[in-house]
Amino acid sequence: MRGDKTPIEKMDEGIFILPSGYWDEKGTLHQEVELRSLSGREEELISNRTISYNIAELVTALLSNCVVRIGSISDVKLEIVKGLLISDRDYLLLRLRQRTFGNEIQGTLICPKCLKKFDMDFDLKDIEITRKNTLRQDFSMRLSNRAAYKDGKGVFHREIVFRLPTGADQEEIIKHIPTNQTYALTELLARCIQRIGNIEEITFNLIQSLSVLTRREIESKMKEVSPSVDVAIEFECPYCTHKFKDAFDLYTFFFNELKNNKRLLYQEVHLLALYYHWSENEILNMAIPKRKMYVGLLKQEIERSNKASEL
Repeated sequence: MRGDKTPIEKMDEGIFILPSGYWDEKGTLHQEVELRSLSGREEELISNRTISYNIAELVTALLSNCVVRIGSISDVKLEIVKGLLISDRDYLLLRLRQRTFGNEIQGTLICPKCLKKFDMDFDLKDIEITRKNTLRQDFSMRLSNRAAYKDGKGVFHREIVFRLPTGADQEEIIKHIPTNQTYALTELLARCIQRIGNIEEITFNLIQSLSVLTRREIESKMKEVSPSVDVAIEFECPYCTHKFKDAFDLYTFFFNELKNNKRLLYQEVHLLALYYHWSENEILNMAIPKRKMYVGLLKQEIERSNKASEL
C-alpha cells in the first residue's frame, strides 16, 4: 500500500522523493521526505569522529538528525533510518550536501593514463538518479538451469526470493570491506536472500557454497531491480586528453569536508558570539547556510567600518 499521493520534489523547501521509499510496519510505503540543512551540531558530530569510525553508522546518525519526516512519520528514529535502502540513504546524503553547501564539487584527480594530478570540478545536479516503479519489499527470480542450486539430497532449487540491502546491512558489512570484500559480499547476500527454492534457513555457509554463476545471476537481478545514485563521473585529463570515469565517493568527500571545517566552525561561532552576543548553543543550532550568511554580512560590516576609520 502506498502512503504518499502524487509526491512532488521542492528543493527550496527541502521536500524530496526517495528513489524507493520506506515501508512501515503496516505495509504502507512512504516516499516523500522533508530534509533540513546541516547545522553546527552535525559539523561537531562529524569533526569529533575518528577516521576509523564506521561511516555507515555516521550516515545513520547524520540522517536521523536532519530528516524531519518520512511521509507521515515525524518521529524519525535511528531504526527507521537503518531500515532505508542503501540507495535511498545515498540519495538523502546527496540532497543534504546540496542543501547545505550547494552543487559545486572541487577536488583533485590522478589521470589513470599519464598519472598526472589535475584539478577537477563538477555539478552534483549531473549525478543520475535511477528510480524504479517496482513498489514492493520482496523480489523473486528464477535461476538458469546451469545456475540452479543443488542441495545435499540432490534436489535442484531455482527460485530465489530476496530483499534489497538496507542501512542496517550496510553498517554490518562495511567494516569487512577493507580487509575481505568477498566475505562482506557473502554476508550481504546471506542477509538479503530470504529463500532458495524451499530452503528458508539462509546461512553464511550456504551462500558461500553457491557457485560463481549462481551468485552472479542473483547479484545481477538485485542490481536490475534496485534504484541507484550513479556517482560515476566522466572526466578528461587536461594533459593527455584521456577520457575516463571515476566513481565519486560522496560519503568520504562529504565527511572530510565537514571534518576540515572544524576550525572554521569555531571561528565563526566566536565571531557571531562576540558581535551579536548570541550563545554558543544558539549559533550551533543554526543551519549552516544561515550561519554563513550572517558571518558574511558581519565581515562586510567590519570591512566597511575599517575603511571608514581610515578616512
